[in-house]
Amino acid sequence: METNDIEYRLRELATKWKHANIDVHDVCRDAAEEVRILRLKLAHIEELSKPKFYPYSELGWGKGKDE
Repeated sequence: METNDIEYRLRELATKWKHANIDVHDVCRDAAEEVRILRLKLAHIEELSKPKFYPYSELGWGKGKDE
C-alpha cells in the first residue's frame, strides 16, 4: 500500500492513538473503514457502467440456412 493512501494513513494514525486516546483511535479506524467501503462501492458502480461487449453468436443476421 502507498504511504500517501488515505485509508492506510488513517489506519496508521488509529494505531498510533490506540493507547493515548481511544476516541481518536475509534474515529480514525471508522473513517478508514468508510473509505474502504466507499472505494468498493465506486469500483462496483464503475464496473456496472462499463459497456458490455457481446460477440456475435451463430444465430442472427447472415447466419444459418435462410441466407
